[in-house]
Amino acid sequence: MTGLPAVPSFRGVRIAITAIGSAGDVHPFVAVGRGLRERGHDVLILASAWYEEAVTGAGLEFAAMDTREHYVEMTARPELWNPKRAFPFIMREAVLATLKPLHDRLVAEARAGAVLVGSSLDLAGRLVQEKLGARFVSAHVQPAFLRTVHRLPVLKGAEFVRRMPRWFKRGFWRFSDFFFDHTWVPQFNAFRREIGLGPVRRPMNGWWDSPDRILGLWPEWFGPVQPDWPAQLRLVGFPFFDRAAAQPLDRDLSRWLGEGPPPVVFTHGSANVQGAAFFRESLAICERLKVRGVLVTASRADVPDDLPPTVRHESYVPFSLLLPRAAALVSHGGIGTVAQGLLAGTPQLVVAMAHDQHDNGSRLEDLDVGAMLDIQRFDAARASRLVDDLLRDAARKARCQERAALLRADDPVARACSAILG
Repeated sequence: MTGLPAVPSFRGVRIAITAIGSAGDVHPFVAVGRGLRERGHDVLILASAWYEEAVTGAGLEFAAMDTREHYVEMTARPELWNPKRAFPFIMREAVLATLKPLHDRLVAEARAGAVLVGSSLDLAGRLVQEKLGARFVSAHVQPAFLRTVHRLPVLKGAEFVRRMPRWFKRGFWRFSDFFFDHTWVPQFNAFRREIGLGPVRRPMNGWWDSPDRILGLWPEWFGPVQPDWPAQLRLVGFPFFDRAAAQPLDRDLSRWLGEGPPPVVFTHGSANVQGAAFFRESLAICERLKVRGVLVTASRADVPDDLPPTVRHESYVPFSLLLPRAAALVSHGGIGTVAQGLLAGTPQLVVAMAHDQHDNGSRLEDLDVGAMLDIQRFDAARASRLVDDLLRDAARKARCQERAALLRADDPVARACSAILG
């Protein structure tokens, strides 16, 4: 792992944003970064090299935390989608593997006067704040990252905890730390010693978030503030970004969309290259319901051969252009995809695997704008009934449109910029 490039000279307010994760984790920060730049500020985004084109295409400075090869290797690993193994894998292979070069770059940025903004997994920014007293803003793109003993996140394998009393939920969080911390905290504390800091216990229980300011990048109605969430938290809404300006809808796809009824869109995430079973069942759903379908994945190997004319594959389509022309969305439930579905007013079925996906799907169910199914129960017979219900339920479609209207009238980027600089 090579060090990140040196800090250039700059004028005015400098903001260094660290965005760790896949498209749904990175794109909201590109939207916020673009808003800051439009307000006259210098913005650097540090992310995987995989997202360099998206960042620079938005007119922002970019620095890579890893290589494209490392990103491809990460997404090909089955641990990434295993509910019990995903978090330790990400902490070890994505966070700790890049911690030193990222920390060193952020130290240089902070000493030059930059404001630091970090996504949920940005330990380096938090370390620099602790060490140098730099201004650091934590930013979460999904509610599941904030602990509570009230409306507990829906977590795969621990759904029953939500029905338990609060004392049990507190014990659950302690057990969670006991279960996971040994997989990454010793290595993290070793790095803390290298930079002159003492060890920290249970870092996810309070240390993780900035004492200065925390941003929740979702609207209040999607993830209401809980009584025990930090007082420095500000909810700003979903900051939307995709590549619609640089990559308009393909003419052939646009013509196909206009030749028949709105299709059902199927996707299993930008980082998932292990979706062959998902797309095989998706094709079967289209055949059972006699609906048109669009299968969106960069992994052509996951798509069944010889698709009928009523079903087509797209490696990438800006959802801001596709979903308003769709009848329903069937996805993995990543927060970026869920938010785009809400903006389009499209009924959604979440087929959840791990991470925050079950929680995001449960919030769609709470709003009665979608349904959720665990990946282990996803087959054409079961999912067809749910998709058919989404297509036929006029009242649910109306509720989807109501949420879309709220999002279209909102200005989350302006609130995020004010919170970062305030």
